[in-house]
Amino acid sequence: MDPPIEKNAFMFTPNGIGVDSWVRVDDRGRLKYELTGDQAQLRFGSERGNGLTLVLTEQALEELETTAGEALRILRGQHATDDPAPPSTDDQETGPR
Repeated sequence: MDPPIEKNAFMFTPNGIGVDSWVRVDDRGRLKYELTGDQAQLRFGSERGNGLTLVLTEQALEELETTAGEALRILRGQHATDDPAPPSTDDQETGPR
């Protein structure tokens, strides 16, 4: 039996994306790239079918770099607030006065 087709299912959209999906890449995730003409191919995962390839123009790659950099800065900032910093030496008493 075929799965039901959603009423709002789409094949092509005005923004150039034809598939809606997501992938989780953990610390063991492999990432490789290959340049082909004026495009970059980013490969997440293995080359034997267990992965995802993104094909990006130069402008799209720049946007990915900007967006990923912003996400990384925010993520690292969140981790910094999770681990309280040790008191600075200026705040500690240095001995009897």
